[in-house]
Amino acid sequence: MKQIFMFIPKSNKTLWIFKSKINDKTRISICLKKLDKLHSIVRDYDSFEAFGLGYFQAQISQSILFFKRESDRMKKLIKAKTKSDVTYVGDCGVQYDLSINSTLSTSFYELLQLFDDLMCLSKTCFDLKIFEEKKLMYGKIEHYKKCIKMIIHNVCQYKISTNTKTKEVAHV
Repeated sequence: MKQIFMFIPKSNKTLWIFKSKINDKTRISICLKKLDKLHSIVRDYDSFEAFGLGYFQAQISQSILFFKRESDRMKKLIKAKTKSDVTYVGDCGVQYDLSINSTLSTSFYELLQLFDDLMCLSKTCFDLKIFEEKKLMYGKIEHYKKCIKMIIHNVCQYKISTNTKTKEVAHV
């Protein structure tokens, strides 16, 4: 079953996604590619420093938006099939060490929760035969969780190093 996104993208870079007909596999893939993009920005410290935290925060917000849309769509598919509402609170067996003291930390926590929700919802969709399981390789889930954790670690290190540099300049 092919569907078309019915909303207008904010940037021209993703315009091709919304004009073309895409299936369930590409919808989930788009969400996961957003994580890859965040990871590639953070991996190279020089480019991350050049982009700055403001750009990175915008990329996280865009990723969260994609994840929310996809999980909402899956919830509607499940509700249509089972006639009951679906609520997930993410992977209950995982504890994340995040101190929620800034908007960036809050965004990271929300991104982690949405990722877990999306994976739980997709598994439910596969179990209910809403779409085929072979369309998403579950071996990559751990890879993406590691990517998110590495993004958090690198951004926290960046914030600590810039705060230290600022304090050193203030003391001189």
